[in-house]
Amino acid sequence: MKFRTYGMILSLLFALGIVFSFGIEASADHPGGTETKTAADTKITSETDVRAFLDHIIEYYNDSYIAEDSRNEQDRKLAVYGRQIREEGTYKDSDTNMYSMGINEDGIVTNHPRYPSLYGYKFVSDAPGSAVASTIQDLISASGLDKMECKMYGAEERWACAIEVDSPSGKVTVIAGLHHAENDSAFIFPDCTDLLRDNYTSAMEVTDKESLKNYVEDVIKISGDLLTKVGTDLFMEHPGIFTAVLGRNATDEQIAEAGKLTSQRLFQKIACLSNEDPSRGPVLNHGAIYSFIMGTDPAATVLINGNNPALNGLDLQVNDPNPIGGAKANIAELIHDAVTDDQGELKLGPGDGAFVEYHWDDPTTDADNNEGWFERQEVPGNSRKISYVRAADINVPLPGLGQIGPPAIYIFGSGIYPMDSGDGGDGDGGDGDGGDGGCAIAGVGNTSQATLLNLLLTASVLFSVVFLRRRI
Repeated sequence: MKFRTYGMILSLLFALGIVFSFGIEASADHPGGTETKTAADTKITSETDVRAFLDHIIEYYNDSYIAEDSRNEQDRKLAVYGRQIREEGTYKDSDTNMYSMGINEDGIVTNHPRYPSLYGYKFVSDAPGSAVASTIQDLISASGLDKMECKMYGAEERWACAIEVDSPSGKVTVIAGLHHAENDSAFIFPDCTDLLRDNYTSAMEVTDKESLKNYVEDVIKISGDLLTKVGTDLFMEHPGIFTAVLGRNATDEQIAEAGKLTSQRLFQKIACLSNEDPSRGPVLNHGAIYSFIMGTDPAATVLINGNNPALNGLDLQVNDPNPIGGAKANIAELIHDAVTDDQGELKLGPGDGAFVEYHWDDPTTDADNNEGWFERQEVPGNSRKISYVRAADINVPLPGLGQIGPPAIYIFGSGIYPMDSGDGGDGDGGDGDGGDGGCAIAGVGNTSQATLLNLLLTASVLFSVVFLRRRI
């Protein structure tokens, strides 16, 4: 089983859940402690220890990412790196609350191992009542590329250190040692109301196959709307760069800049993929209804899982020990076959979606958990699931401008867990009725230019867009 991620973040798959993008180009030299420190070994009151811990994180990145590797190998290594940073162990210790986080130039949280739900939230430096806002802002302001800054804070006299790194979507400040309450006012949910469509099917309305299909189709439409708006706005703000990109005569520097600008703008809305509050925008996550995005590659790489960020970067080369109705046991093959024709070409029409059945983990119950599934390369749960999946190009032509960049093709979808979940099913798909939960699937296609891709946020439907493929 492989892990993959796509370096350049250009996504925000609405209502899905960012592959956390670890396309970070770390600096070559990082001042700080020289002794290797794991999270558990790091004393929270020792500046030297925290410096060494942050060095360890950056050094691991440098060891993971090797420019000479093939693109696929880079993707795999970066995905493994991202997963390790989020897992309990070397780079995260919940007992002492020692971990790292990333905040980009726009103040958007790009990674938060302690509180994954804060992914895509906006950092507010002057937040009233925050216990850490001023400390974070001081660290961001004082640190830089190859410049580590440390600061003591709080009643425990903890130390936090930060250093800035280059990312395909701009600069990111990596902070280690800082801990805060999950509901600290320094982190706020973005405004998603501008993403509302008239008469869209919300996650709260998904109860059967028909509403499931409508929900997925609306996710695709919302995703296209967002990309169109971002593309139009950026074209008006930076006509020189985007005219060159549109005319296919852009320089490498212009392509890189267009990629950064698009990625940054889309990333500002990444948290909308987990929205459950009708007052904040489209409700794309509710109960067991969530989305995830997969690549159109044969391994069906999960770019974002709306329910479980730990699956981000995982390919779906996992097997169902008890296939339903004679379906293929390999989930990647099952889904990939559902969105391609007899010649193996993607079917991209509005009527080309398909329902597939397999076993998966129902997030609303622990009774169906398949312990040790990852090591055995099996599905994570044994609940029967019916999903609707469809490949779509959401890089629609802009009014008066045409399509900027190559197609942005992803596999979108969502699923429900029938009432007879866990009985193995009979393979007929039923009516899709019953069950109050579901899950979604969505995916991203590869392009020949820089991938402005990266998605979401946990518990929702996310949509991604590959705009340009060249790495910076």
